[in-house]
Amino acid sequence: MFTRSKGTSIVLFIVSVLLYIAFKAGLTTFSELEVWGTLTGLWSVWWAVLNLPANWAIGLVNEALFFVLFWQYGLYANAWLQVFFAAVSIYGWAFWIYGGGHAKPAPITYAGFVKAWGCSISVVALTFIMCVIYKETTGTFSVLDTLTTAISIVATFMLAKRQVENWLFWFVADMIYIPYLASQGLYLTSALYVLFAALCIKGLYDWKKLK
Repeated sequence: MFTRSKGTSIVLFIVSVLLYIAFKAGLTTFSELEVWGTLTGLWSVWWAVLNLPANWAIGLVNEALFFVLFWQYGLYANAWLQVFFAAVSIYGWAFWIYGGGHAKPAPITYAGFVKAWGCSISVVALTFIMCVIYKETTGTFSVLDTLTTAISIVATFMLAKRQVENWLFWFVADMIYIPYLASQGLYLTSALYVLFAALCIKGLYDWKKLK
């Protein structure tokens, strides 16, 4: 039976193949690192939308690639964020498969109003703390760099816990990332976050149905 999810998978596969062909043919100015980071990131998020534990595996590859990419562009907060992502990916992978008790997969749940607000406050607190740390250690900081880092940290924890609201936090982060990364010259990565934002909407819709 042909479903919307299968249709989306086919479209994403075609987009992935066309992007790689364009890169190999020299039709783009993107680096190989950015291309592979884009492709692994795209499929990691899509598999998360499909509720597949394997999303954490490809996510580990994506995090290694983006650590190097962000470091090269001086986005140090987002670079070190990839190390955090890698640690949470291992935890999330195990929790999704065995976190339901008695070695059963963990169920999809809602964080709830109180926890969601607590997560929002955590974003503000983390942003402030990181700004202070970077100001003291480097003499400078980027509010957008630290803000997106803070939102991503909280959203990753929520995703690892299979909480539906994680998609709302990711959507907010993506909407900030899109213009911010474009301003840094990372146009392909910025375009990737446009797709991420769209996938967040689908993830929220699909996870609500699975709940």
